[in-house]
Amino acid sequence: ERERIAEKAVGWNMILFPTPALRRMLIVGVGTAVAQQAVGIDAIQYYLIDVLEQSGIESEKRRLGVLMLLGVLKLLFVIVGSKLLDRRGRRTLLFVSLLGMVGACVLTSFSFFGKGSNAVFAIIGLSLYLSF
Repeated sequence: ERERIAEKAVGWNMILFPTPALRRMLIVGVGTAVAQQAVGIDAIQYYLIDVLEQSGIESEKRRLGVLMLLGVLKLLFVIVGSKLLDRRGRRTLLFVSLLGMVGACVLTSFSFFGKGSNAVFAIIGLSLYLSF
């Protein structure tokens, strides 16, 4: 009897026709994976030098300095986030991070409006983006 029940509990049937508890777990897992891809942190980091250049920072040394500053800032906030994870919980941190990243992207986009590029908006926006 147990083996027959166990055979039905594995495979595609488990994913295609989940129990209510498993359905909730799948929604949370898939939703988190989609959110990670949607925020585009890898794309931002890949094109960071180009974004800084187009926002008005023409000196290669200044771009490298800003890039290093952003890397250190990201490291510090990873440490802060890992400490807050136990106190505040994953769900709260996930929602705060998503809202913060949206705000940071909007702020970064302001650096490309107008006739002249504004590096201040780009640096602050990217700093906030990498912090969240």
